[in-house]
Amino acid sequence: MHTEIRWMSPGKCLERFFALCAEIPVFLEDTIQCDTSAYCAKLRNTDFLLDMAFLADITSHLNHLNMRLQGRCQTVSDLYAHMNAFVTKLTLFKDGFSADRPNLAHFPPCEEMRKDAPECEKTLPKYRADIETLQQQFKKRFQDFHTMQPRIKLFTNPLSAAIIEQPPELQLEMCELQSDPFLAKRQERGISFWRLLPESRFPLLRDFVLSMASMFGSTYICESNFSMMKHIKSRERNRLTDETLFHLMQIGCTNVDIDIQSIVQQQERPQVSH
Repeated sequence: MHTEIRWMSPGKCLERFFALCAEIPVFLEDTIQCDTSAYCAKLRNTDFLLDMAFLADITSHLNHLNMRLQGRCQTVSDLYAHMNAFVTKLTLFKDGFSADRPNLAHFPPCEEMRKDAPECEKTLPKYRADIETLQQQFKKRFQDFHTMQPRIKLFTNPLSAAIIEQPPELQLEMCELQSDPFLAKRQERGISFWRLLPESRFPLLRDFVLSMASMFGSTYICESNFSMMKHIKSRERNRLTDETLFHLMQIGCTNVDIDIQSIVQQQERPQVSH
């Protein structure tokens, strides 16, 4: 009856539970010997099922956003773009629920409920308030990113960024950058473009790019490396050879040269008691 759910899986769990909402009461009545009438009544209640359908839909969209925020080689500007796209989607969702006939194209379980129980369509606009609350939470939680918007625009597309919005120490170099005929014709974007800039001519802009590129916008890399430690800190760790340990550590790292011999020598030194 209980299974530990991974933090990225609640959306799938809700979708599957909603898909079985007709079979679950039958299972409870036929299989469970204790009184399950309260649970069965809930799972046959239209208002409860509609709430669960909306929860499954919105959680699915949040899970999709979470997946977009994972992965390596993503800069702060990439994460900011994903977040902005989701905020735009929330506006679309809110407008859809405010119509006389709500647009449920992006809410499949809610659309299924409307087909099975047409009378529930009148109560669908109530979810507009929930979406507005979610919008406010995003605005509050990511307000630091909004203050960085001019810097993110400069990092993403320096040739079209407004010079007057940038810090004074970068404005002169930006004038030279946007007036350079060679750089103006380049099709590269992001890190690939900034690598073209000579350090002697654009030292401040190069420092700015390094600060933006090295900024951690997600804890994904740290969490994935901690997960990889489970393969090292296992019951069989006393059987690990230096070569195996080296390969395991490389799985969690990208573009990092590990001096395994130095690590082994460090571990073999006598440890001073505390």
